Amino acid sequence: MLDYLKNLNKFDASVREQELKKAFVTEKNKYNEKIKVLKKENTYLKNQLSANQNKIVKLENEVTRLTDNIEQMELDYICQKDQMKNEIKSKTIKINKIEIEIEKLEKDNLLLMSQKKQEKEIIELSSDKDIPDKMVMRLREDYTILKQIANKKETKSNYFCMD
Repeated sequence: MLDYLKNLNKFDASVREQELKKAFVTEKNKYNEKIKVLKKENTYLKNQLSANQNKIVKLENEVTRLTDNIEQMELDYICQKDQMKNEIKSKTIKINKIEIEIEKLEKDNLLLMSQKKQEKEIIELSSDKDIPDKMVMRLREDYTILKQIANKKETKSNYFCMD
C-alpha cells in the first residue's frame, strides 16, 4: 500500500505539474498577447510622438520664418517711410525753387511790360512835335534805368541758375 500511495502521490504530483504547466502556458500566452498589444501600442505612440515632434519643429520653423518676415517688413516700412520723407523734402525744395523762379519771372515780366510801355510812350512822344525834347530825354533816361535793372536781374538769375 505504501507503494500505492507513493505511486498515487507521484501520479497526483504529475497531474498537478501538468496542470501547473498548462496554467503557466495559458498565463504565459495571455502575457505574450498583452505584450504584443502593448508593443503595438508603444510603437504607435512612438510614431505619434515622432510625428508630433516633427510638427512641433515645422511649427517652430514657421514661427521663426514669420518672425523674420515681420522684422523685414518693419525694416522695409521704416526704410520706405524715411525714403518718402526724403522725397517730400526734396520735392518741397524743388517746389520752393519753382515758386521763387515763378515770382522772379513774374517780376521780370512786369518789368518787361513796363519797358515796352515806356518804349511805346517814347516812340509816341518822339513823333509828337508838341512835346519838348527834355521830356523825351527824361523818359529815355528812365527807360535806360529800367533796362539796367533788368540786365542786373538777368545776371543775378543766371548766377541763381548755376547753383
